[in-house]
Amino acid sequence: MAVPSLPDTQEDILSLRQAGDIFQSQQGPSVVDVSLRALIVDHNVADQFGVILVHRHSNLEQGEAMVAFNSTATPWPSRSCNPCGGSIVPQAWRINNGKLQPYEYRFIPSESGVTNVLDEHSAFVEEFIKAIEHHGLSSCAGLSLVPEGGKECLEITVNSTNIMIPSDQLQPGQMELGSTETMWFFDQKEQYRKYKCRCVDTGSSTNSNHNHIDGA
Repeated sequence: MAVPSLPDTQEDILSLRQAGDIFQSQQGPSVVDVSLRALIVDHNVADQFGVILVHRHSNLEQGEAMVAFNSTATPWPSRSCNPCGGSIVPQAWRINNGKLQPYEYRFIPSESGVTNVLDEHSAFVEEFIKAIEHHGLSSCAGLSLVPEGGKECLEITVNSTNIMIPSDQLQPGQMELGSTETMWFFDQKEQYRKYKCRCVDTGSSTNSNHNHIDGA
């Protein structure tokens, strides 16, 4: 299953700093804590979906898509890429013209059991889009699948490789140092707790995307 061609879809995705600024100005944290959390819990999809700050990790070349396997994501050719007979399926969606559009993917080393999770939860998806648009967050907030393991992570990017590091493998305080919250998930405990992923931002004036440690 090849990734669909995504011409120009990455060019208007904001940098981490841009997305974070808009998210804060529109009271995004409060919207996540109250409206979006309630929506996810009420639809009983907390084990599948969370909220993501839509931003670029790196500038992709034409014909590339960001594809993750385990804790690492790299640019893959967006056409005719089907290694090991596996599947490439959406991992995160942005809102574009009132619809969810995938912009990040994950590789599954099998084609069996792959389903369209959005079709299975169409009522939730419709309400989620309306909520994002109502709160003015369409340019910076989207939907993400819950990552395996469900641990809070620190997200870093080296050149064009994106790596998720579980918080229990970090030094004390490293999780909060210079980072921006970028993903929010809720577990199935009686008192729903947020799982957050953070991105370190060391972008420069010449490369303000994610946290590029690009040798400069």
